[in-house]
Order: sequence, then C-alpha cells, then structure tokens
Amino acid sequence: MTLRTGEGPTLQGPDIVADPFPIQAPVVSRRLQRILIFASIGLGTYLAALVATAPAALVLPRSAGFTDIGGTIWNGQASVPGGARLGWRWAPLRSIARLGFALDWQTTGPGSDVAGQALIRADGVLLEQVSGQASGALLAAIAPDLPFSCDMPLNIDLRRAAIGGKAQGFTGQILSDAGTCGLKAGGVATAVAPLVAIAAQGPDQGSELTLAPQGQRRRKLIEGSVSPEGHLRLRVTADGAEALPFASTPGGLVLETNL
Repeated sequence: MTLRTGEGPTLQGPDIVADPFPIQAPVVSRRLQRILIFASIGLGTYLAALVATAPAALVLPRSAGFTDIGGTIWNGQASVPGGARLGWRWAPLRSIARLGFALDWQTTGPGSDVAGQALIRADGVLLEQVSGQASGALLAAIAPDLPFSCDMPLNIDLRRAAIGGKAQGFTGQILSDAGTCGLKAGGVATAVAPLVAIAAQGPDQGSELTLAPQGQRRRKLIEGSVSPEGHLRLRVTADGAEALPFASTPGGLVLETNL
C-alpha cells in the first residue's frame, strides 16, 4: 500500500470481486408463521383428543375374559368372569407422583363389592388398599385354571399385592365364612369351615403365606412364600389335605411356579 499526500490509501494487488450469488437468510412471511403456529396447535389438539377419548377396548384384551367393555382408558368399565362389573378412574396426581398409570377401581356384582387402588408400570402391577366383600366367584376370576371352585363369602383386606417387578409379594388377610368347595369335574362338594389366609412380609422382603382355620391359626392347612422375584411356593400340609381334599392329593403336596 502506497500513501500519497492529499489522497486516500491506494490498494495494490488483485482486485476484489463481489460474490455474484450471495447467500441470503430465508425469509418467512408473517402469514406463513401464523399458518404454522395454528397448524401445530390444531395437530396437538387432535392428538390430545385421540388420547383423551382412546377406548378402553384398546388395552383390555377380550382373551383375558373381559367383555362388554365401555368408556375410555381413563374412565371406563368392563364385565369380568363371574358376573362382576369392573370400573376404574384415572388418578392424575398419583400417576405423576409415582411415575406410573395410577387409578382407583371398584368391582361389583352378585355378592361382591371390592375397591382399591392400582399402579400400572411397564414391569408390573401394584394393588393397594384393597378391601370389601366378595364371593367365591372372585377366586374363579383370579385363578381360572384351578381344578376346583368354591361357594363362600370372602372378606378382603389387602394392604399390598405386587405382581411383576423386583419387589413382588402380598401383605394383608382374607377371611372366609363357612361354605363349600368341589372339583370342577364333578363329585361331592366338601363343607369348608371359616378360614383365614394371611400374607406377611418375609425376612427376604418377600411374603410368607398361611391358610388356617379361623379359630386355630397355628394349624396350618397351607403354607408358602413368594420371593421378591415372583417365585411362588405352596405346600399343602397333611392337615390341609384332610380338610381340603379337593385341593390336594392324600398326604399333601408341594406346588412351585412363577407369578
């Protein structure tokens, strides 16, 4: 660069050529912005409406025995085996606090009126504060593969029942009035005295299970355990085989399975 008196600086070297195709930032008109905003709001509203009105039939398989399904996944009802009607309502605050799908539920039917809370997660189901009266049909609905059925009133008080996950087990008790039980294949029904089933927390954080006559709680008819991983072990004692011949071979038996 050479500086001369009364003149500005003179640049020497190759001329600077302007870019014939300058890059310009895209310009979005205000009208297009409004269209995009309203389209996003409309799409979000549509998706929210789909979720809010999702029918309960999407999550309740008829293969599990549910029929006459109505309502939505948030507030619905369905008929269950045994003639009872199950209803539920989503609990949003409890769902947020416990990181799952929480709901309040109730089942009513002939001789049955049981209610409680449920928390559904990907790894299992947790039932809490379950109480009420039920008939022997509830046993058939919960365990349809049992070879016997019972006709007796049940008084339920379960504080916790967890199936699935890493902390499975039960806590609470079920009292039964006198009734009868018999094999589904036929035969003479057996009179059954009032019983009490007790589930208590075990030393390994699982559950210890016992079934005994209400007036003789030390006379165990069935005893067992549930591990935190869901391994169930039941042993029908010799007394149990005598009092409950429909549930065991003579002398007793041991059953092991996974929940």
